[in-house]
Amino acid sequence: MKFGIFTIVPYHEDFTQQQALNDALEQIEYADRLGIEEVWLGEHRFSRHGLLSGIWSFLGAVAGRTKNMRIGTAVIVLPLHNPVLVAEEVAMLDVISGGRINFGIGAGYQQQEFDGVGVDIDTSRERFQEAVDVIVKAWTEDRLTYRGKYTNVEDLWVLPKPAQKPHPPLFQAVSTSPASIDFAASRGIQVIAGGPTDILGQAPQVIQLWREKMEQYGRPHAHLDPPMSKSIYVAPTMEEAERDPIGLEDFSSRILRSAGANGAPIGMPMDQHGNIAKGYEHWANRQRDRDRRDDVGHAGLPPLRGTPGSGGAAPADPRSRHQPHIRQLRLRRPAPLESDALHRAIRHRSYAPFPGTRPGLTRPHRQPAGARKGRPRPTRMRDQPQVLPRREVLCPIRSPRNRPPEP
Repeated sequence: MKFGIFTIVPYHEDFTQQQALNDALEQIEYADRLGIEEVWLGEHRFSRHGLLSGIWSFLGAVAGRTKNMRIGTAVIVLPLHNPVLVAEEVAMLDVISGGRINFGIGAGYQQQEFDGVGVDIDTSRERFQEAVDVIVKAWTEDRLTYRGKYTNVEDLWVLPKPAQKPHPPLFQAVSTSPASIDFAASRGIQVIAGGPTDILGQAPQVIQLWREKMEQYGRPHAHLDPPMSKSIYVAPTMEEAERDPIGLEDFSSRILRSAGANGAPIGMPMDQHGNIAKGYEHWANRQRDRDRRDDVGHAGLPPLRGTPGSGGAAPADPRSRHQPHIRQLRLRRPAPLESDALHRAIRHRSYAPFPGTRPGLTRPHRQPAGARKGRPRPTRMRDQPQVLPRREVLCPIRSPRNRPPEP
């Protein structure tokens, strides 16, 4: 199992914008040093839901502050952009990062984002599909000529070309809509599962449908392992793991259900009169699905909570003495589902907090007198921990490979 991290850099009320962005960069840089394989970043604008409106600048900063991890977008909302400019931006990032870009794309869903940049959300599906074709042609053909409904260019020399050949791997965020899964397969694009598919417990079915469609289109896929987004929280004790996220794990849903600039919920593709945008009819019950995610008693796949080691009940695997970078994580469901706990142990790398930080925080604080240098033992959280925005992880299940010890 490979682990990555994902964030849209939520703008929580307890943080300034600068703190949220700086903390996210620090987390990513440290994750790279620890050997986490991927980081995925999502574009949003005009609300506290996410601060990565200037995502190209942020991606450039990530490329400059990391050395090994792959850098993914999850996602770029293609209908809001000129596809020729997107092709240039992503190719530039691929070059300066040494070929580490994963290009994740989506059609978008927040009506106020479309309204804010003057794009009709009813055209999002058409714009998205056309943009994919334009971008791939810009990367793979010496000169770009394209005659479409929204893009008309002739003999453009689009530079630079990506470092990865023929181009960076493509990923598409999908829900349970067969049409979006079909389009991804038709272009040989890997899907990103999570969100509604995780909420409803349908991620395996979505991946299976995508593989069936890949077969139909004659696209090889056995070597591909689409990433899956899942919320995981690890703390020194199970009590902290179950307590700390309270008031945080519903932050995204709270913002998305609040009213946006047009008076409609921010997280819905609808106008102030409650009309669902064209092509988004399957979103009619999406807010209800989000509420299910936050209700651990009814969620299809509840968030995972756990502790490093064996939770204090049993010693870690003896082999961990010879492999200090491998530990055991026992994951349990939250307290209301404690009787139906997850007993399956998952091997993972032990991700310690930043040297000089409390668990769960990213900003350094003063160490106690006499604390040893290097990797000090983390100080326990206070009874009233500082509130942090929720972080999620993308966990692509891929072939294991040798991992170097942690620094």
